[in-house]
Amino acid sequence: MGAPPAIANAVVDALAHLGVTHMEIPIRPDRVWEVLREKGVAGA
Repeated sequence: MGAPPAIANAVVDALAHLGVTHMEIPIRPDRVWEVLREKGVAGA
């Protein structure tokens, strides 16, 4: 059961430079995309 939290931590670490400190599990592509749009680094 350690894989989902490890993946969540890896995603948060990858997005930390954008100010992301937490993401809910399960991390889905649409949630990551939404964070990227909110931070202004992804197009509409």
